[in-house]
Amino acid sequence: MHKAYVYLALASAGRRSEVCGLDWIDINFDTTYMIMEKTLQYTKSAGKFSRPYLKNGDTCKSMFLPEAVIEILKEYKVEQEQYKEILGDKWVQTGKVFTAVNGDLINPNNISLWFKRFLKRYELPYITLHEVRHTSISFMLMQNVPIEVVAERAGHRDTSVTSGIYGHVFEENKKKAAQTIEKMFTIKGAV
Repeated sequence: MHKAYVYLALASAGRRSEVCGLDWIDINFDTTYMIMEKTLQYTKSAGKFSRPYLKNGDTCKSMFLPEAVIEILKEYKVEQEQYKEILGDKWVQTGKVFTAVNGDLINPNNISLWFKRFLKRYELPYITLHEVRHTSISFMLMQNVPIEVVAERAGHRDTSVTSGIYGHVFEENKKKAAQTIEKMFTIKGAV
């Protein structure tokens, strides 16, 4: 489950609540198309609960996923089906992609706790799951994916949110532009 979660979080730039809110019916393995339209959250007072909208109030965001992520999700779905078979009538049918061991709604905080232990175990620098989202968005911007596409995938209301948060990436791209133009002046026989 955890491998599938990290791959999907990176590929979707999804918030933890959005990734945890996914149902299997939201992912089309044939077309690689995915729709995020719910969040799964936890509070001490309310426990685990699902909301039929995303953090910014939008009803959904959609995207295509890389084939590599689809393959990881297919493998994970087989694992989940095996758990379901072993537990029989003790399996709680939620339809969620990421669940507790018995199929019930997962506490999103448990994903964060696992990720923290994973990083520590392998002596990796500490980052939060939200920073995985930032990594995904920054990477897309550094690969020159149009800001409109990145903003949509990130679930930002408009591109000004994306450019405001990720302005440092644009500065890096400006440096790359200068380095690219520099090549014009270093080509033999040029001006």
